[in-house]
Amino acid sequence: MRRRRSTFLAALSTATAVTLLAAACSGATSDPTAGEETGGETTALQIGVTIHQADVYFQSIADVVASTVEADGGSMTLVNTQTDASTEATGFQNLISAQVDGIVTSPLSPEGSLASVQAAADAGIPIICYNTCLGDASEDVAEAFIESDQYDLGAQTGEYAAAALEEDGESTAVLAMLNCNRFEACQARQEGFLAALEEAGITVEIVNDQEALAADEATGIATDMLTANQDINVMWASSQSATEGMVAAVQAAGRDDLALFGTDVSPSIVNSIKDGTLQAVTGQNSAETGELAVEYIRSAINGEEISPFSVEIPGVLYSADEPEALDAYLEEQS
Repeated sequence: MRRRRSTFLAALSTATAVTLLAAACSGATSDPTAGEETGGETTALQIGVTIHQADVYFQSIADVVASTVEADGGSMTLVNTQTDASTEATGFQNLISAQVDGIVTSPLSPEGSLASVQAAADAGIPIICYNTCLGDASEDVAEAFIESDQYDLGAQTGEYAAAALEEDGESTAVLAMLNCNRFEACQARQEGFLAALEEAGITVEIVNDQEALAADEATGIATDMLTANQDINVMWASSQSATEGMVAAVQAAGRDDLALFGTDVSPSIVNSIKDGTLQAVTGQNSAETGELAVEYIRSAINGEEISPFSVEIPGVLYSADEPEALDAYLEEQS
């Protein structure tokens, strides 16, 4: 039965550091009136955003937050943790020193990130989690948690994969997977993908399942998988970087007999669907996530209750069956 979840790199760049310093020197504060509407006008916000890495999903959220606050004269300061805990901690310290009005964050670890996020909350800065949060401590520290429906990201792709296999007369998936299971969100994606295959009656034989966070790492691991397991007929990746690396490995191996599926969306991924290498992916709705995060920060500053605490945003399936959606995405990204 399908489970629905109820809750949900390198140091800062010089440009980011300059932005932080400028904010601190200008006397920016966590102003209790920031974000309020005055005489029909919304006051400017200074918002910090932390991302795991500069892939399309994370960068798109940062861009949406930036464009949303800049429309009202505000600014966004980006902290790219590159999945490094010390960089994340330093980034939070700098955002606290800059006295930003709110922080939109995807913590790297419920336990490892807690002290840094708690310090910002203790400084009176509203915290909005997205993508990941702080486990059992989430509601004690953050104002809200905006998450893609992670289980659905895997399940939508799994449902499509099952139908594609059945159409090709296949009832068994000899499966290799590239995961990012150090993150709880990725575990849910994998659970959804596998459950959808099994619920459709596909026999699943997992021959390899390894973590791959970066595209070049994923290419090497996928290459080794294909070398060691000639019987693989299906591959699935749980992130943008892993999907792009998987595609590169399969193309280099000249294996056009495989059914490839992935997670997240980018221009290169969409082009891989258009050229027939990839069959389908389910992407996250970064625009809605970023806009809602800014709205929630304004609500928190104004003392408004945010309910429910956790919000799940459905994913969007991209496949060759919907060429108009593929073209629309590429046009939007150009």
